[in-house]
Amino acid sequence: MVFAWLCGTALGIMIMGSEQENIPASPGFPGGMLHEWFPGELLLDNKRYNRIDVLDLADQL
Repeated sequence: MVFAWLCGTALGIMIMGSEQENIPASPGFPGGMLHEWFPGELLLDNKRYNRIDVLDLADQL
């Protein structure tokens, strides 16, 4: 929950393809480029994507 607001903000930036833009600060946005304020550990890379398995989710239910 600590990252929920900025994760949503980061997702919107990624959907728009604006990761490399220096966006000014505004309410709900720290400003700057995405990599400057968003933790890289939260990004989905190929290694994490390849580990996704629906059966793992079913085990949690």
